[in-house]
Amino acid sequence: MHSQLRERIRLMRARLDNAAPVAEIRAESQLFVTPAPVCDRLV
Repeated sequence: MHSQLRERIRLMRARLDNAAPVAEIRAESQLFVTPAPVCDRLV
């Protein structure tokens, strides 16, 4: 029982660690990708 709880906590931490960088990468890619069409329209 105790080992299952510890394993579940470890999996949740791994999931959170994996989720954070993905969110950051999406935000960065949107920042860089979104202005491109806008710049094309302005030019």
